[in-house]
Amino acid sequence: MKPERPVQRLFSRFKLFSSLSLALPIFAAGVWLKGQPNRWPRPDRVVDGRAVEVRVGAGLRAWRLTAPDPRFGGLSALALDRGELLALSDSGVVVRFAPPSAGRGMRVSLHDLPGGPGSPFRKATRDSESLLGDGRGGWWVGFENRHSLWRYDGRFSRVLGTRRLDVDWPVNAGAEALVAGKAGVMALPEGGGPAAGGGYVAPAWTSDATRLPDGRLVLLVRRPTLSGFATQLRIATGAGKPARRIALDLGPLDNMEGIAAAPLANGGTRLWLVSDDNFRPWMRTLLVALDLGPRV
Repeated sequence: MKPERPVQRLFSRFKLFSSLSLALPIFAAGVWLKGQPNRWPRPDRVVDGRAVEVRVGAGLRAWRLTAPDPRFGGLSALALDRGELLALSDSGVVVRFAPPSAGRGMRVSLHDLPGGPGSPFRKATRDSESLLGDGRGGWWVGFENRHSLWRYDGRFSRVLGTRRLDVDWPVNAGAEALVAGKAGVMALPEGGGPAAGGGYVAPAWTSDATRLPDGRLVLLVRRPTLSGFATQLRIATGAGKPARRIALDLGPLDNMEGIAAAPLANGGTRLWLVSDDNFRPWMRTLLVALDLGPRV
């Protein structure tokens, strides 16, 4: 029994040394992998895509979008530009296409942003999540991870300016939505809380926002649950009044992240929404149309 205690101590030290010897290479490999390129800039391209209409909840029309280009996917913001839908992927790619129309194909153009907050070979440094026209023909883009706003010209051919957001948001819960505010651009955080550049407080899980033709704010809120995403619109009804809430009956894996509004001839508004498929084969890029009456 007497020599057992020193031997036990020796084995304990050996076990600790062995664990460290195993952990350090694993840690080093993880750091090395994290620094490897996972995004590759590509030239502009126009491809023939497909918009296949699918069934969703009452009052909605929806199409599953596909295109033969690896950059098509991850759509995280949406806007309207001269009659076309303008989407932005969370990998720094601008995607243009016309709204679906019966008997007409879908031409999709893809264009990499000409600059961003970091290396063009790292997805995390080109994580573009929000989009807003600057009122002068250009575009504001909000980036996560490097919380900042970048301004581009109308064709996204060059950078016009940048603005760093002085916020304490989590790394992966940044400027998920951009809307025009009284003092300029207002950036809403995905995690909820005060907006950057305005006095508005966003609810948690805000994924995008737009304004109706009359100026009222519409929020797209999608909350993960045990049964999938619960998606809801919140439409401002007036100062001091609760927002009107509209639940959207979509698929459990439809991760809705972009919204845009277009006026209709009858005085109503068509809301366009798009989902982020996270570049996963079991998810889909879903485009949804919802028409609101003039008195919503």
